[in-house]
Amino acid sequence: MKFFSYVKTITVLSSLTVLVACGTTNKNMDFAQSKTMINNDQEIIKIYDGVCNQFKSDTNKVYGCGIGLSADLKLSKSKAVLDAKVAVADIVSSTIVKKESQISKETDKGTDIKYNSEESNEILEQSINQYKVVFNKTYTEGKDFRTFIVIEYKLEV
Repeated sequence: MKFFSYVKTITVLSSLTVLVACGTTNKNMDFAQSKTMINNDQEIIKIYDGVCNQFKSDTNKVYGCGIGLSADLKLSKSKAVLDAKVAVADIVSSTIVKKESQISKETDKGTDIKYNSEESNEILEQSINQYKVVFNKTYTEGKDFRTFIVIEYKLEV
């Protein structure tokens, strides 16, 4: 009997944890939907959390969240789309390149060893077409426009 009581308690606590996490994201998404103007950095973070964390990639589709800031409305949207496409391309087709080198030089004081390591994330040429915009909203931020765009890219199955 105690075992079932523990299982029931764990199930209830797990469900509450998921609901609280979803509730926070939904509150931030509601906040993002209701806002038209961004007043401070905390609001940007809250909108980012609500929008970009709302969409979760899986084995069938990948989401890319992009943000663009510009004094020109169209340029803000273009930057956001490009940022979202880069996020998708990074997931779909990217490689990590690591280059290391070690130079040893004998001196009168001993051996002088210099080590160098460079890592980079390179996105291979990738065509991101046939994507769908699932979220698109532009806010005013002072004299600028800040656009949040989320795209959905279906993976071939």
